[in-house]
Amino acid sequence: THAVQTANVGERMWGMAVSEKIGTVYVTRVGAAELAALDEETLGVRRAHVGEIPCAIAIDDAAERVFVVNYGDNSVTALDRKSLRPIATTPVGSQPQSIAVSPAQSLIYVANRHGQSVTVIDEKANRTKATLPAGENPIGIGLSSDARVVYTANLGSVAWAAITLGVLGN
Repeated sequence: THAVQTANVGERMWGMAVSEKIGTVYVTRVGAAELAALDEETLGVRRAHVGEIPCAIAIDDAAERVFVVNYGDNSVTALDRKSLRPIATTPVGSQPQSIAVSPAQSLIYVANRHGQSVTVIDEKANRTKATLPAGENPIGIGLSSDARVVYTANLGSVAWAAITLGVLGN
C-alpha cells in the first residue's frame, strides 16, 4: 500500500530539491518570492525571502548551502542550509531557469534561457566566474560525473549542448 502525506507550504510552487543529509524538502513559492523548507519528519515549515519568481533549487550539503534561481530578477540567492539565512545574491544572465552544483569544485552552473548562456558562479566568493555560450534557450542543466562537461537542454533548434570546461579564470 501507499501513503500520501501532505503539508501546507502555500501555493504556486515551481522548484524542489531534497537534502537527504538533514531530511529537508525545499520548494520555491513563486508568488511569495520565498523558499519554504519542510522537515520530512515533523512536517514543520520554515521560510526565507529570496528573489523574484524563484524557480529552481540546488543543494550543496558539504558546504551547507542552498541555492535558489530567481527567474524574475536574474539572480541566484545563496542561503545557509540550516538557518535559511541569506548569504549572498549573485546576478546571472537573462531568465535563469535551472541550476547545478559541483561541490568538489565549489562551482555553481546556471542555465539562462534568454541569455543563451550558462553562468558559472564561484560558490566561496559568491561572484560570477565566467559566462559561457550555451545555444538557443537553455532551460535545463546537468554536469558530467567528473564535472568536466556541462550539459544543457535547449528549446532552440539544437536540442542540447555539451560544454567542455577548461580552466576557468579567477
